[in-house]
Amino acid sequence: PDEVEAVVAHEIGHLHHRHVAWLGLAAIVTSVTAAAGFVGLVSVATRGMSDAVRRPLFGLAGAGTVLATLYVTRRLSRRFEFEANNFAARLLGKSHNLADALASLARENWLATDDRDAGAFAAHPSIHRRLEHLRTLSGDAGSAASGS
Repeated sequence: PDEVEAVVAHEIGHLHHRHVAWLGLAAIVTSVTAAAGFVGLVSVATRGMSDAVRRPLFGLAGAGTVLATLYVTRRLSRRFEFEANNFAARLLGKSHNLADALASLARENWLATDDRDAGAFAAHPSIHRRLEHLRTLSGDAGSAASGS
């Protein structure tokens, strides 16, 4: 029950900070900006060329727009995970229950807990980084996530 309470507090943190709205806004701004930049670049670079040459390049511009938008929103999403952790720790006055829940979820789903990076397009930080962050929030000791 304490771990469930901590996870719910984390999710409430996402709501409190309006993370979904911020991600939507970031997606719109990034995609419009990237599309304008890529389309403009292709238009200038291929001026006077045949449509057979231009069409595939505009397709690549679209793919670049999608990748740029994913990169920006995923990076922001990883930042929001830490912000939601901070909210939950402040709300509950402790962070070890959230760390314990995360460690349990990682164990049950065979997720790596070493210090490898989650990758540029991951929506969440690595389990290792998340557990390290939770340990620093209140200096909790004795939790399952800290190996005790």
